[in-house]
Amino acid sequence: MDAGHTLYLVLDSDRSNPLFRSPITEPKNILDLGTGPGTWAVDVADQFPTANVYGVDLAPPVNTWLPPNCNLQVDDALSEWTWRVKFDLIHMRLMLGAFTDTEWDDIYQKCFDNLEPGGYVEQLEPDVQVMSDDGSLKPSSLLAGWGDNFVGSSERAGRSLDTHKTMKAKIEAAGFVDVQEHLYKSPIGIWPKDKLLKDAGRINHVHWSSGLEGFAMFLLTRFGAPKPWTADEVRAYTSKVREELKAPNLHIWHYTRRVWGRKP
Repeated sequence: MDAGHTLYLVLDSDRSNPLFRSPITEPKNILDLGTGPGTWAVDVADQFPTANVYGVDLAPPVNTWLPPNCNLQVDDALSEWTWRVKFDLIHMRLMLGAFTDTEWDDIYQKCFDNLEPGGYVEQLEPDVQVMSDDGSLKPSSLLAGWGDNFVGSSERAGRSLDTHKTMKAKIEAAGFVDVQEHLYKSPIGIWPKDKLLKDAGRINHVHWSSGLEGFAMFLLTRFGAPKPWTADEVRAYTSKVREELKAPNLHIWHYTRRVWGRKP
């Protein structure tokens, strides 16, 4: 997950603030939903030392050192929110598959209700479909079928992985205005000629290679087709995908979408 965090910093490294695009300059309170290891929350707390930054996740935080203005907590975003403050920014990232369709509606409504007027919600999500522009990704490869395999499993689980396609409309439906989006082509590997994209691809290769088993184990052992897979089958599958990722002539990428909108 830290590799994923670094990837997005690199993709936006030409911006003065690569951590988010919401146009807020002097935030007082910021919330990071699904904070994971808390890396984003810690970086934002360092950048805005006068702001109070909160990160929540179902799992206990792994960071043992935090800036004095950063607080990481164990909480369930689907439960009643009991914050005593309104936020200037609520941030989410890599939350695809976290909620059902109706639960997403509830989350965006909670975000709207707990923001200050003029506050922003911002979300960044990748696509699980791996693509190539030059035919180097063979249709028979495991990587070419990776996305369909996972989208199918997520649909059987009732928690779609197409969040990057649906979040803009849902954010607008919750009442946010001036909703904007930015679509990235995130390379996997060092094949791009552009230096920035080459750096991003190198980091994304680490992100994918180190995360394959973690991405796959839950979904495939519970909702894999034609029946749930065994853990050993998942390990064998991800090992073969990891070998495919090493091919030097593979020019592959996936979409990543960032969406941000303002509460009137």
